[in-house]
Amino acid sequence: MSDFRGLDDLVDDFDHQHITGTTISKSITVIGEIEGDEFLTVEGRVEGKIILKNGILVKKDGLIKADIKASSISISGSIIGNIEATEKIEILKDGKVIGDIKAPNIVINDGAKVRGQIIMDFAIDETKKDSAKKEEIKKDSSSNLSSGMFPFKTNNEQQDKNKPTTEPTKKTDENITKPNESTHHGKSSFIIKDKS
Repeated sequence: MSDFRGLDDLVDDFDHQHITGTTISKSITVIGEIEGDEFLTVEGRVEGKIILKNGILVKKDGLIKADIKASSISISGSIIGNIEATEKIEILKDGKVIGDIKAPNIVINDGAKVRGQIIMDFAIDETKKDSAKKEEIKKDSSSNLSSGMFPFKTNNEQQDKNKPTTEPTKKTDENITKPNESTHHGKSSFIIKDKS
């Protein structure tokens, strides 16, 4: 005979293997601040503040009304408050969170409910992208200018074509003028006068 066991047995083994520490059982309510190094399992109710160097597991019947900081947070129950983990936050299918969630790794399973901001700590190396983007913009701008695709023309470009410049739209603003309607046939564009 084989020693085959079902998935439920394996999940129970996982729970018992990894969860050593303190348990707040279903009949217990804690009001105040919890701080420590141990793993915490919450099946009951906690109100206040939780700061742990280790992780926390909020079981299905667990209810926490507190801000939480821990290394990892796994939620099957309910949390009302902001939660922050240095490693990972996982909200399982029955988990509910009202508050902001902040961690480098966040997993929200199907059926989980969240109301609040989700903030994942990470950085983007913008140095390579910025220089490539600037080069791309520079090329696009120069090709648009040389091909006539750029909708603005300087006063010098306008005079080079021996076309008369148009009147300013306002006497107080002589930098931007409206083009002559007859030369553009209804197209809207503006001519920028070059002051040099």
